[in-house]
Amino acid sequence: MMDINKIIVILVISLTFISCNKESSDLDNLSQNDYLIFGHFHGFCHGERCNEIYQIKDTKVYEDTKDIYRSLNDFNFIALGVEKYDSIKELSNAIPVGLWNEENEKVFGCPDCYDQGGYFIQISKNGQVKSWIFDKNLNDDPEYMHGFLNLVRDKIYLLSY
Repeated sequence: MMDINKIIVILVISLTFISCNKESSDLDNLSQNDYLIFGHFHGFCHGERCNEIYQIKDTKVYEDTKDIYRSLNDFNFIALGVEKYDSIKELSNAIPVGLWNEENEKVFGCPDCYDQGGYFIQISKNGQVKSWIFDKNLNDDPEYMHGFLNLVRDKIYLLSY
């Protein structure tokens, strides 16, 4: 019999995936040298899962071993297994169209100002790298990002548990 937590996770992921913006963009299908880095951070938190950063690149997923709070570029990635990549690979194709047009290193809302944490997204496309930080309170983020940030949350959960 399936654990109730697994059923809830599957349901949330399914609903989130259905609600994601499916417009195509120049970010779709990251090429071999491109990558997507995504993760979350929490300041007043203890343990391994407080700061989780992952990278999708070259049909593989990597985990950052440094776990530095709100880091924008100090990573040490190690490869995870193929089954982990298979569980999150659609994330790189779900990037919202409008994200690339946002100002580089823009901060949305007030991430972790009241201990709610934040999300980190970095994309390298054709040699250009852009990064953004999002509040975990989606009301403070652009509406077009809500489905993607929920998907990021779900994928972090799948990779870290």
